Amino acid sequence: MLRRSHKKSKDGCAECKRRHVKCDEARPSCRLCVLSDRVCAYTSQGSALQVNPPSGTPSQEGSCSPAPHSEPNGRPIPVAVRPNLEGLAGNSDNGHTDTDEVNLDHMELLIHLTVDENVFSLADRVEDYKLAMSVGLPLAHATPYLLYQMLAFSARHLAHLHPDRFPKYHNLAVNLQTRAVSLFNASGTALTQKNCVPMLLFATILGHHLFADMLSQREDGGFHAFITRFTHCLELHRGIHTIFTAAKPVLMKSPLEPALKGSMDLTSRDPTGDDCDELMRLISSSSQLTASQKESCLAATRFLQVGFDSSADGDEAPQRHQMCFTWMLLVPPEVTTLMATCQPEALAILFHYALLLHSSSSIWQIGASGGYIMGKVGTFLGPSWDHWLSAARRKTAQSPLAAAPPSVV
Repeated sequence: MLRRSHKKSKDGCAECKRRHVKCDEARPSCRLCVLSDRVCAYTSQGSALQVNPPSGTPSQEGSCSPAPHSEPNGRPIPVAVRPNLEGLAGNSDNGHTDTDEVNLDHMELLIHLTVDENVFSLADRVEDYKLAMSVGLPLAHATPYLLYQMLAFSARHLAHLHPDRFPKYHNLAVNLQTRAVSLFNASGTALTQKNCVPMLLFATILGHHLFADMLSQREDGGFHAFITRFTHCLELHRGIHTIFTAAKPVLMKSPLEPALKGSMDLTSRDPTGDDCDELMRLISSSSQLTASQKESCLAATRFLQVGFDSSADGDEAPQRHQMCFTWMLLVPPEVTTLMATCQPEALAILFHYALLLHSSSSIWQIGASGGYIMGKVGTFLGPSWDHWLSAARRKTAQSPLAAAPPSVV
């Protein structure tokens, strides 16, 4: 078969050039270096590929929305900042691969996606999985970026199920995801009534994929490398919540309404447990946080407590594990910034989030990541913070999942 020609990466990073692989030229770190936990450095200072919001749309989260566009019939169309996918997109070839045609590998991925209900296990309910498939597959046929991302996530799940064939399925997942993101970027349209459902499905499945990738990494690039990966994942997930917020009136009249309502019911619950009491006292008494930072940290902590409450509802609870993913969408930007700068109070929040992950270690995207993150954060903070983390550590020790204590792997 003749190879499809493509443009070479002239401004790729030094590591990709050394390995003779195609770099996506994302700054500050390209996708391949992030995935393989390598040090990414550029010899040139060319402009990085970025996903920019549509013309007239604010580039920062939380800024005022522009006046809505209108359809020919005059009905307003919701507009939102598109998810910032910087660092994931391919370069100028728009993500074309050497084998863009449908093949038997793609058929295997499609079949797996339709028959294995555990692919989207964080949805908790089989009904939600069936709903996603019944809505997503017809839309994917007409929306290529959604189709490629669904196939990519199917490949990522197969990579987890078959460690002996991990390289094959993982490479498929990376190539298909790069293609999906490139097609999404190339679409260049704002969020509208017509595309908000496929766009939300695409962003959510991409979020689940990045969530699984981030939690599975164990290469030791130091604590700061781990925090960089984690906060980058938080920033990307915020785009999912942005889409939902902007298009909520339309989405709540779409076939996704039952699943979205269930998620809204969860996040609107009042926290009742005491798992985060010590953490809330720490935040409230901190002399290092401003009043605004305290409120943001307390908001993130309240959502964490809702997650613990839901987890305590038992194995039959329909949303027992959902907050493990949903929390990533709800973390205020101010908390993400505090984590990125290793502010101890924010890292204590991350430690408690890791405890929530630990309680859901049976989920394939999560596995042993909770104990791993607790070990990382606890070691970085050191003994002087043991008092504030002791309650969470006791709950870990009492957990039936605690046969192997958290460690710094």
